[in-house]
Amino acid sequence: MSRSMYRARAVLGAACLLAACGGSGDVGKRGETADQFVTRANAELEKSAHENAMVNWVQLTYITPDTEALAAISNDRIRADYSRLLNEAKAYEGKPLSPDAARTIQLLKLDQAAPAPDDPKKRAEMSEIEARMATTYGTGKYCPNGPESCRNYDQLAAVLAKSRKPDELLEVACHEDNEDLEHLKQVRDEYRAGQKEN
Repeated sequence: MSRSMYRARAVLGAACLLAACGGSGDVGKRGETADQFVTRANAELEKSAHENAMVNWVQLTYITPDTEALAAISNDRIRADYSRLLNEAKAYEGKPLSPDAARTIQLLKLDQAAPAPDDPKKRAEMSEIEARMATTYGTGKYCPNGPESCRNYDQLAAVLAKSRKPDELLEVACHEDNEDLEHLKQVRDEYRAGQKEN
């Protein structure tokens, strides 16, 4: 065998070894190392989170059925991104990771208080409920003595921030007879029921 043939086999063998080892770490489903995965995941979530923050700000500033629908779509999109990335992160479980990759994957797992269902229909429903809750919260009013006495969230918050009258503070803080509060409780219970199914 010639010298060039030995060199070609050595280079091919080294290339195969590097590919099998992943170079600087284990390789996930897309052929990425854990460090490459977390770089991509961070970039994707940064974009999704920025869009989601803008859409939710618009919804809470201009509360309409259209902004509620847009918020639900954006919430669904970011939840889908988290679910997909969490599933991809499973490829690195039990493998040696750099401290940065391990921390990022751990934060990815802990970032969502209520992980989204894998079923797209259930995830969309969860996102719609969340948007509806925000709308209800933003448009809710407390009316202790009929329509003339109604106060919205900003007015109630101002009372809590400025008043030093114990009776007034107690009335504002504990308005259990509020019909919007009952609606929020109903929506919250629907949300919790959806979480238990997952």
